[in-house]
Amino acid sequence: MNFISRIIVSLCLISLSTASVEAQYREAYQAYLDLEKIIIQFEPTVQAHTKDKILSDYPKLKTWGALTYPAITIAVTTAKDAQEYDQLIEDLKQNTSIQYVGEYFKRDKNSQLGILNQVLVQLKEAADYHLLTSIAEVHQITRIVPHKMKGLYALHLDKHSTLSPIDLAIQLHQSKQFKYAEPNYLMNPIVTTIDPLYGRQWAINNTGTTIQYSGTLDADMDVDDAWAITTGAPHVRIAVLDSGVDTLHPDLMPNLVPGYSATGDNSRGYPSFNYSSDGHGTCCAGIIAAKGNNNIGITGVAYDCKIIPIKVFTYQNVPGLGVLAYSTAAWMSDAITWAWQTGQADVLSNSWGLTDQFIPLLPGPGDTSTVNAAIIQAYANGRNGKGSLLFFSSGNDGPDPPIWPSRAPDAIAVNATSMCDERKVNGSCDGESWEGNWGANLELGAPGVKIATTDALGSNGYDGGDYEYTFNGTSAACPNAAAVMALILSVDSSLTAERARAIIDTTAERVGGYAYTTNDTYGTWSNELGYGRVNAFLAVSMAQQIALNTIDVHTIAHFEVYPNPSQGTVFVSHQLTTGTPLSLTLYSTLGQVLLEQEITTANQTQLDLQNLPNGAYYLSLKTSRTTVTKKLSLVR
Repeated sequence: MNFISRIIVSLCLISLSTASVEAQYREAYQAYLDLEKIIIQFEPTVQAHTKDKILSDYPKLKTWGALTYPAITIAVTTAKDAQEYDQLIEDLKQNTSIQYVGEYFKRDKNSQLGILNQVLVQLKEAADYHLLTSIAEVHQITRIVPHKMKGLYALHLDKHSTLSPIDLAIQLHQSKQFKYAEPNYLMNPIVTTIDPLYGRQWAINNTGTTIQYSGTLDADMDVDDAWAITTGAPHVRIAVLDSGVDTLHPDLMPNLVPGYSATGDNSRGYPSFNYSSDGHGTCCAGIIAAKGNNNIGITGVAYDCKIIPIKVFTYQNVPGLGVLAYSTAAWMSDAITWAWQTGQADVLSNSWGLTDQFIPLLPGPGDTSTVNAAIIQAYANGRNGKGSLLFFSSGNDGPDPPIWPSRAPDAIAVNATSMCDERKVNGSCDGESWEGNWGANLELGAPGVKIATTDALGSNGYDGGDYEYTFNGTSAACPNAAAVMALILSVDSSLTAERARAIIDTTAERVGGYAYTTNDTYGTWSNELGYGRVNAFLAVSMAQQIALNTIDVHTIAHFEVYPNPSQGTVFVSHQLTTGTPLSLTLYSTLGQVLLEQEITTANQTQLDLQNLPNGAYYLSLKTSRTTVTKKLSLVR
């Protein structure tokens, strides 16, 4: 039985006698009470600096940090026993600026939960709503808020309510008048996975260790942080248009849906397996959505999304040329069209393309209209008119510009970055001698060097095993970026293709020290990495903001923080003209507010962060309508 279940059993499933309920509740309370932490919720009008001043007056509070969602403060206490803990709570409740104080429970450091000021109640019938209004009158409930789940309501309490959330939940549960009632818990889910090769996946969480090729700490897509928000939704589908996907691979099977072969071999997306290179599509699929937490292999970036395997090319051995991939414009356009029309793909990952010298071989000759038209239609009409997102690798023949069709207007061209947050070149820290294509029409960068992923089973793959530890190229970067897009759509599937594209571009980190000086559609742009290296956490966080506030993504495209990394002096520029007033808030990675400042100058503000230690921080630009967040690194 898990920890939350034990709490519920201990606190809720107890006898009908009020006295007995109270006695058994107190016994469970003592068993699980965490004396080190409490939850504090201030009145909405209280500013951050005022909160700090208030809390500093309580000697039993050692430190504290504010969360943005939910809007609460978690404080660390020095209480030695339950009596001191209870007294501290009562003292805090006397402060007129504090709306609610809640307990924390724990079993161990990985099993903790706090009690928020809400009780979730599921009605048996819609007609039972009057029961809630009666309860609200009796127990001084401040609000009854309907949930998106039918028949579920949140009862909001404060310090003046006659019962605590736990006591009220027990009472309502024991009344038998509702399907269930329970406090709303604040939890700290463990979002990294237990798969044995996870430690090699620097693109997800770069620790800078030797098993990850001694890269730069945190030079990753912050996927593990994004997992606290979403690990992907099963209704989001990513089509992998490639050599096919090994549909028998145990790390992929749980996330596979029926596929398609544009080559006409009726394989439904299964590879030909004549050559080791036929494992290419299986490697791409694993990066996107290899199943997480199944105790085998690796973890995909969007490991709860679904993969549509589509075969768009086959490998063949031509004398004098060796083993090469072959396709046709008809296959390509057929595969793209089937993906969004029949396969209902939200995202299309395409780790392929043609260099300019091969374009004349397409029907025409030199005519790329067939495939271009398929891309245009998918971007305009996919996802029931919202538009599907199409990612393409930029190519591995730098310094040439991005190959076709990645540079098409409705395609997203992805270059490769190393584990040191630099554009992949001959001489980058990974030690490999190839270079990703860059320049005009490049959109993003994503990890593409020595990526651990799934391989075709047994001798069918690259290395004669089930996993490939060093999958390379913009072929690896493309599915990494496509998977982050799947996470964005998992947060808000109503986004149009344009808005979703704006999110991934706007939240990309401007890494590598390149000149992001060109103003483009979604902010500043560089030749080397386009809008920057993809950041999953910032992307899904912004998707949440847009879902809640319905903001115009174009108004946040020019929120920039520079230099980044910084030695301590930071400039913030913006072009926001609506939703004033503006303010900046700097957070630690633990959510503690370190700085809060009103913006009084037009378009640019200077911050002095010399007193802060090296490390990662989050800087939020706030208006009355929304909050936009950028990641900031201090390095000296």
